[in-house]
Amino acid sequence: MNHTAITIEIFCLLLFVAACTEKEQPAARKSEVISPAADIKFTEITERAGIDFRHQSGAYGEFFMPEIMGGGAAFIDYDRDNLQDILLVGGGAWEKSETQHVPSLRLYRNRGDGTFVEQTKATGLDKVSAYGFGITVGDYDRDGDDDFYVTALEENLLLRNDGGKFTEVAQATGTAGEKVWSTASIFTDVDKDGYLDLFVGNYIKWSQAIDRNVFCSLDGVNDNYCHPNLYEGEQGVFYYNNGDGTFSEQTRARGFTGVGDVAPLKTLGIVSVDFDKNGYPDLVLANDMQPDLLFQNNGDGTFREVGTQAGIAYNQKGQPRAGMGIAAGDLDNSGYESIAIGNFSRQPISLYRALPGGTFKDNAYASRVGKPSFLTLTFGITLVDADLDGDLDMFTANGHVFTDIAKKAANISYKQAPHFFVNNGKSVFTDEAAKIGGLMQQKMVARGSAYADIDLDGDLDLLVTENNGAVHLLRNDTETNNRFLRILVQSETGNPNAIDALLTVFYDGKKQMRRVKSSDSYLSQSEFPVTFGLGNATIIDSLRIEPAGKGKTRIYRDLAVDTFYKISEDSDQISIIEK
Repeated sequence: MNHTAITIEIFCLLLFVAACTEKEQPAARKSEVISPAADIKFTEITERAGIDFRHQSGAYGEFFMPEIMGGGAAFIDYDRDNLQDILLVGGGAWEKSETQHVPSLRLYRNRGDGTFVEQTKATGLDKVSAYGFGITVGDYDRDGDDDFYVTALEENLLLRNDGGKFTEVAQATGTAGEKVWSTASIFTDVDKDGYLDLFVGNYIKWSQAIDRNVFCSLDGVNDNYCHPNLYEGEQGVFYYNNGDGTFSEQTRARGFTGVGDVAPLKTLGIVSVDFDKNGYPDLVLANDMQPDLLFQNNGDGTFREVGTQAGIAYNQKGQPRAGMGIAAGDLDNSGYESIAIGNFSRQPISLYRALPGGTFKDNAYASRVGKPSFLTLTFGITLVDADLDGDLDMFTANGHVFTDIAKKAANISYKQAPHFFVNNGKSVFTDEAAKIGGLMQQKMVARGSAYADIDLDGDLDLLVTENNGAVHLLRNDTETNNRFLRILVQSETGNPNAIDALLTVFYDGKKQMRRVKSSDSYLSQSEFPVTFGLGNATIIDSLRIEPAGKGKTRIYRDLAVDTFYKISEDSDQISIIEK
């Protein structure tokens, strides 16, 4: 294969393992670590559940950049039976790929008996065609069922749910976008008018011609994938929901553009928080070799970028990291949401602990996630209370992008095992992946991750995608006497999914805060219901719901443990969802 233009040597190309490499820091004092009370266990049930999916990148030897990224996954209750269904991004093919017929999407309906049945064709999703990447779910048209948005290599897709069948309406709604490479996206109601708006993160300016004309190598002899610094970044786009089934592009008007470093470029992860506690959603963007950005909502649906002031934009050397997936949650039950961002190998996971006053401190090493994650390349990050002990643990999906990275760095592999960081309740973690075993010890080229209670037994199960590989459904089989409380919040006046509603449960002199989330991790969507692990508590003092819309805060009492409730954030309507 002939390549012209420029040749990039490894020491100039791979800033990930050179200029931007960070020094490994010492671990926190061992006295800070408390062993977990329960032995966490996950069992892979993909095959027995009837899921026969494999992602395809289309790779055939020309090393096109999109092939390294992989796809996300989503849990979606598309048929409104309170069982979480699974939606997967198939990948894509090129004109010379060995396999040409790659399904863009595959949908598996949850039967409720531990098995799933494919419903791609029955729901009309077999007609969709795109080289896809990410998914975000939300009821954008307020008709009571969940729609979803798919980011793709060229124009994006918006799939409207019409009673369990899907119609692609991106062009008609004004959300298809330009023919650019889009990655992460998120639904959020920026001005609390009850309609979900949409932010779409784009990656790089790319074409097949670029990669055909550039030689990128790890060993100076063999071709490989190029570093993203070779490409110009692509600007993200904000779409405002007009309330009539259409959207208006309002990126500049809402404050999502900037000069130089503050522009949202090369975005691979987006999450919603309310770091200043004004009741309006702020957006955090993880960007690849660009500063990570924090867009603060002014309280009227317009934004200003404050990432540098807040302390999340750069590492301690003042350099941007290779931000991949992202997650946010209250890791120490302080009432403040911390932010976790996956980075490249030789860049530890960023773990920004929220401080009063709207700033953050990178606590990766103090929290003991820095050293174990120093050599891994983390894409997906999922925060989940796996053992229901009352604090959020952290699963990370790891895998490199350079197929022969071991030739240059003997201690870094292409396929990598996950991390599973167990929280001691104070945001200090122990990596228990090897102890848990099974898939947690399996080396993969992992990408997306998401959680849901697929069997309605109260604990949270995991879904993990691989690039150019299988998907993995992990059932949580942790044996524990810990109790739980699950809440599905819905809204008649706010956005129907109650995305960004804030729930706080009070029990045994303790409290926990959780947010109803749109997409997070890497290009993935977890379920909307909120799960609280209660430890050995048998009585719940109260549950407070601060609405996503403009309604009033409500307090609920006399709730039973080990129960799944459906609650309206607009009224006192409450019911129990049975298994």
